[in-house]
Amino acid sequence: MRATEFLLELFDPKLAMPLQWEVNSNVVYAYGQVKTKHGDVSIDITFAEMDKGSWNIEFMVGGSFEVTGGGGTSQVFATVISGVKKFLTKVPAVHTITFTAEEKSRAKVYDTMSKRVARDIGWHVVPHDDLMNDPKYGLVRSHGSFAFAIEKGQAPAHRQAAQKPQHGKWMTTFYVYSREDENLPHIKVRANSSMEAERHVLKTVPDYKGADIMGVFVTREPIPDARDIGEVPPAPPKPAPRVLTPLEQELHRRLST
Repeated sequence: MRATEFLLELFDPKLAMPLQWEVNSNVVYAYGQVKTKHGDVSIDITFAEMDKGSWNIEFMVGGSFEVTGGGGTSQVFATVISGVKKFLTKVPAVHTITFTAEEKSRAKVYDTMSKRVARDIGWHVVPHDDLMNDPKYGLVRSHGSFAFAIEKGQAPAHRQAAQKPQHGKWMTTFYVYSREDENLPHIKVRANSSMEAERHVLKTVPDYKGADIMGVFVTREPIPDARDIGEVPPAPPKPAPRVLTPLEQELHRRLST
């Protein structure tokens, strides 16, 4: 199955399963069953109000945040999207929905899912840079490596480009700085991990060469004046092992006995 066909199936509303609801003042629960290759398993969706009108979504399948591995992925995401739409009828004052992911695979699906939900309900996706720099999303950013948000209403002109799926490299944005030397610049870099970000800065940014490693720190919280150095390049492929000549093989055999 092609990736586009898979994503279309993921969000097929006909695959959505019915949910039961518990509505409280600042937390809403939806729960039901989805079919997997191991039989029916539970799906639990939690909508928690982070701020007035801003709600965060988390869901578990079979008591786990992992989605893949047990089958039923299409039903899971179709059910979640259907649940979001139903939630908005139960709590109509919502103007922002956020959710987070730790794994790149889930983040890629969330990227497409957020745009699909936004399109279906007439909302728009908040661009990554806006989300990372807006103080109101600080709590959401701290909950996962990848944060997503959709807001009520059509996208303004400067947000139009972000409404299309972004399936490039998925890296977390980190900010590297020193607590020991205030003269060292703040660095913005995209990497797979905080350790990778720190190592890249120490190795490639001239100002940080010879810096006290114990005084260098990494955060996901945006630093406004940080110098953007792009993303950490992929590691070069490991060279293929050299094939030993017959003479070398014989020497190796003799030395090993």
